[in-house]
Amino acid sequence: MDRWTRSVLVACSCVASVSCIGIEPESEDADETAVEWITCGGRVPDRTASTLSALPFQTLDRATVPAAASSIAWTWPTTTNEMANNFGAGRSYNEGHEGADLGGRRGDVIRAAAAGRVVYALSSCPDNDMRRDITCGNGWGNHVVIDHGRGVFTRYAHLQWLTVAVDATVTAGQTLGMLGHSGLSDGPHLHFELGTRARPFAACAAPQNFDRVYNPARLRYGAVPTTQAPPRWCRVSADEANVRATPNGTILRTLTHGASVTVVRAQGTWYSVRFRIDGRDWGGDASPAWISAQMLSCTQ
Repeated sequence: MDRWTRSVLVACSCVASVSCIGIEPESEDADETAVEWITCGGRVPDRTASTLSALPFQTLDRATVPAAASSIAWTWPTTTNEMANNFGAGRSYNEGHEGADLGGRRGDVIRAAAAGRVVYALSSCPDNDMRRDITCGNGWGNHVVIDHGRGVFTRYAHLQWLTVAVDATVTAGQTLGMLGHSGLSDGPHLHFELGTRARPFAACAAPQNFDRVYNPARLRYGAVPTTQAPPRWCRVSADEANVRATPNGTILRTLTHGASVTVVRAQGTWYSVRFRIDGRDWGGDASPAWISAQMLSCTQ
């Protein structure tokens, strides 16, 4: 996928429609907001030419994949099971191609490459040759982002339309939408990205970058994932982190930056933890305490 050039002078005429949960775009605890379905005011403006030029391109890692990816069961996101090895291909305006492309015909089914949760879904970019806007959706066009846990994400771009919305839990192989060529696309195909990101996605904001992108052709599709234990020791890396009775459940108390916890087990992007504070022990089987992994900095 060729992203927009820095010389774009015309503001994107597309507006993005996003179905999402109610979170504030800049909230450090955005992924922990109570699930209350809204429609982001109905329509969310896409980025303009000026905000496109201010957004840095994604950083490419050509040599590795995220360590946590080995513990995830991956499946092909299209029926072709063929992926172009064009990650990092030369571009005149950025570090290189930020994903890998999979060919197909308009309307082919696009599937989740692994189980996870939809954290971003943009669906209002035109997908026809007469009206197509190459800057719509930051060049990704209609696209879906899935959080697979432990900071690993995938993006599915240039879709014709979507069949999922934000906060949907998906299984590996579940339909996400149909192949198209919305946004900056030379023809119908899936632009597929593998990325990591520390902050939660803001579901009601304009499209957002990964912190780093990796070559998805390096993943082992159809292989049995390795068992990887959750990290053992963590500290609160955000200004504060809510401790909950269940993942995304009732708030029990709040820990401040730097507080230490011991991880008992992982469930998706949530950690069951133990800690002692104010003379009281928290966590354990009798009184579970859960914290979003995105609020923590951890070591084994």
